[in-house]
Amino acid sequence: MSATKLRFLSVPLAALLLGACGQRIDIEVKARIDGQPVPQATVIVHREQLGVTDSQGVLARQLNKKPGAEIDVTVTKEMLGYRIEPWKTSFLVKLPKEGEASAYRFQADLKATRYVTLRVTERGEIGRSVV
Repeated sequence: MSATKLRFLSVPLAALLLGACGQRIDIEVKARIDGQPVPQATVIVHREQLGVTDSQGVLARQLNKKPGAEIDVTVTKEMLGYRIEPWKTSFLVKLPKEGEASAYRFQADLKATRYVTLRVTERGEIGRSVV
């Protein structure tokens, strides 16, 4: 009977200890190309996908990280007819101020280059297609 009680008490205790290992931080990423919002851009934190941006190009999430941890953030997007360079940054998690939540906001300005493929046929005619 006491072994069963210990098992039930160990689960909340483990959850409490895991929660104490870090602090909650808010992270917000706004993805843009030429000042316009980029929906469905992929946001990656420490090589794991955090999510995709909404129709306004925004992704907001809460993470649990230790103060002093270095966080890598990458934003990628694939679009037909464009070569888009991934946007990358990193930051250190600061100690929270008394009574304030730690918030980190980023404007990810993606660099996109539109490309066109020209196709030449045997007769010398030029066919143009956008890929």
